[in-house]
Amino acid sequence: MDKVDEFLAQNIIKQSVLYKNIATKVKQGDYDILFYFSNIEKLEVFLLMQNLIKDESQKVFLFRQAWTMAECNYMYIDEIKKFFIKYKDMIMTEKEKDYLANLPNKITIYRGASVPSEIDKGISWSIDKNTANKFIQMPQTLFLEVANGRTLPFVYNLRKKQIKKENVICYINERNEDEIIYWER
Repeated sequence: MDKVDEFLAQNIIKQSVLYKNIATKVKQGDYDILFYFSNIEKLEVFLLMQNLIKDESQKVFLFRQAWTMAECNYMYIDEIKKFFIKYKDMIMTEKEKDYLANLPNKITIYRGASVPSEIDKGISWSIDKNTANKFIQMPQTLFLEVANGRTLPFVYNLRKKQIKKENVICYINERNEDEIIYWER
């Protein structure tokens, strides 16, 4: 066994012990443990532990908290979509449901991303263009190297779509971002 294999084996053991300890606490109703992780890990840990949370309203509350803190969630996008579909009426507050109900039948949504490949993967959009622009943390124009050493400008600042309100999964305004959960189905 080389050093890399040994390192990986040790980390797998450490992680399995960690997840076992987390699962024990979650089973006991200690949900605070889910929020000891980084913003990137919170949603992952929640999704791994969600079946241990029997109270549906508590489960939705914890998901909403993890979702609004999440920074990147593409590894688990299918599980996230299933959760939104199953619990969309519980995820939104009454105020958010009313706001969504009063939007026009056709709405414009925006999505910004720091990495060009992320922009089409995400399901988090906003009806506020300024909010979407906040998620663009790199220069708006990059130069991509193409054949023979030539470069071409690659502009990816943000996506804009017109959608029907009936295709919105959820509206969340937890962080005043006018967030629309949407994906093409």
